[in-house]
Amino acid sequence: MWQQKIIKKIHMKIKTYRKLHSSIVVFLIGFFVLISLTGVVLAWKKNTAGVLLPKTQKGVSADMSNWQSIDSLKIIVINHLSSSV
Repeated sequence: MWQQKIIKKIHMKIKTYRKLHSSIVVFLIGFFVLISLTGVVLAWKKNTAGVLLPKTQKGVSADMSNWQSIDSLKIIVINHLSSSV
């Protein structure tokens, strides 16, 4: 009689562990699929002809004397934002 109670307790623990294990496995499989898909996208991003990764832009001049000042850029941005809103 007492052996049946022990067996029943063990059976319930095993049942609980199996449910917990299956839910953890489902979560981990989803996680690994997500990680593998993002890895594939990162691996292919250079071969997408600019869809995922835009082409690198090069500046016109490396000489800082030809560049616009921060104040003039600020004015241009403020004018653009005020006209677009």
